[in-house]
Amino acid sequence: MSFDSFRALLKRKSILKLDVSFELLFQACYFVQISRTTIDMQLENSGKMSELEDDKIAISICASSILAFEEYDAMTEGGYWLGSTPEYWYTTNIAQSLNQTMKNRFVVLENSVTEIHEYAQRGKARLATSELRAAGRADISLWTKNWKPRAIIEVKKGWHWDETRFAPDIQRLLESLRDLGRKSGVGTLNHAYFVLLTDTSKKTKKLGFSHFENLEQTIATRIKEKATKFKGEYLVHSHRQYGRFIWNGKKRKKGSCFAAIVYRLTIKV
Repeated sequence: MSFDSFRALLKRKSILKLDVSFELLFQACYFVQISRTTIDMQLENSGKMSELEDDKIAISICASSILAFEEYDAMTEGGYWLGSTPEYWYTTNIAQSLNQTMKNRFVVLENSVTEIHEYAQRGKARLATSELRAAGRADISLWTKNWKPRAIIEVKKGWHWDETRFAPDIQRLLESLRDLGRKSGVGTLNHAYFVLLTDTSKKTKKLGFSHFENLEQTIATRIKEKATKFKGEYLVHSHRQYGRFIWNGKKRKKGSCFAAIVYRLTIKV
C-alpha cells in the first residue's frame, strides 16, 4: 500500500485526525522505515521516556478512544453515545492500544498507587503518603520491562469541569509526580496523564469544535490552579483529536461529535 493510500485509509476510518506534528512523524516512519527493535532498544537503554515515545502515548490514547467510541456506537446500532457508555470500555481499549504501541513497556490496569510508589522510589524506602494511600488505584500505568513505573494515566468522561469527579484524580497525578517523579530525583515517573472524553451536539461542526477548544482551555486552567498548591513548577501540555461530525436525523439541523483530550502533566524542578 502506498503512503497516500495508507494515510487516506486512516482519515477515512476516522482513526486519526492527523495534525502537522504527527504528519511529520508518520512520514519519517513510513519513508525511512526505522526499525522498531532499534528504537525500543534505544528507549530501554536510555532509561527515560523520550519525546518520540511521549508523542506515541498521547496519539495512541486519542486514536484508541475515538475508535472505541465508534465501535460501541456501531455495536449498539447508534443507540448509546458517550453518556451511556461505561468508562471502563474506554480504559480497557486505551490500555490494549498502549500495549500494542509501546513494545518496550508493559501496561497494568487498576494498579495500586502504593505498589507504584514502592517500585518508583529511589534510595531509602518510604511509605506512600496518606494522600496517595487514600487515592487507591491508578486507571492505567506504564512500566519498563525491569519493573520501573514510567507513567500513570487517569481516564474520565465529562462535559464540563467537575470538581467532585476530576479533582481527586488530578490531585493524585500531581502528588505522584511530586513524590515519585524522575525530575524530583526520588522516583522513576516521567509523566502523568489526565484523559478527558467528551462529546457535544451542535448545529455545525465549527461550533462543536469551538466548544471542545473552550472546554480544553477550561480544564487546563483548572489543572494549573491545582498545581499551584504544590511545590515546584508543573507543566501542562494538551493533545486533542476529534471524531467524525455526525448529523442527527434526516433534516440535518444538528450534529454530534466525540473528542478525546489528553493532558500531560510534568514537573519541572
